Amino acid sequence: MSGFRRICLSAAVFVLSACVAMADKDKGISFSRLPEPAKEFLYDNFPDGQVSYVKQEDGFPELTYEVMLVNGLFVEFDRNGHWTKVEFRYGVLPRSLVPDEIRKYADRHWPDSQYRRIVRDKKYYMLKFKSGLELKFDRHFNFIGADE
Repeated sequence: MSGFRRICLSAAVFVLSACVAMADKDKGISFSRLPEPAKEFLYDNFPDGQVSYVKQEDGFPELTYEVMLVNGLFVEFDRNGHWTKVEFRYGVLPRSLVPDEIRKYADRHWPDSQYRRIVRDKKYYMLKFKSGLELKFDRHFNFIGADE
């Protein structure tokens, strides 16, 4: 291999390593450094929850926050403090966290189901039951499909 090719290959490896390192900057932060909407969400929905950890993830291109409570509740927030994922690893989510339209649809087709996780992003909502069944809805709460 020529000297020029080695230099180019070394430079490419260095740049790629630097990009990977910059893309995954996780750090623990104090609860007080969360955006206000995130703190309000936790106070309103889990007033007795004890925080296990709070983490800020500065990944390219998004800044996100993760909060884990001692009881196993995990919440992910976007940069503005709006929840994007709520998961109760050892229990069931409060039904009040699920938008009314989704909850009504789920109750009509799967009565008495318990919820384990809800995810929302710019395009869809995903609701996962304790049984493992996942329901997907668009942003207007129209049912898209189910997956086991």
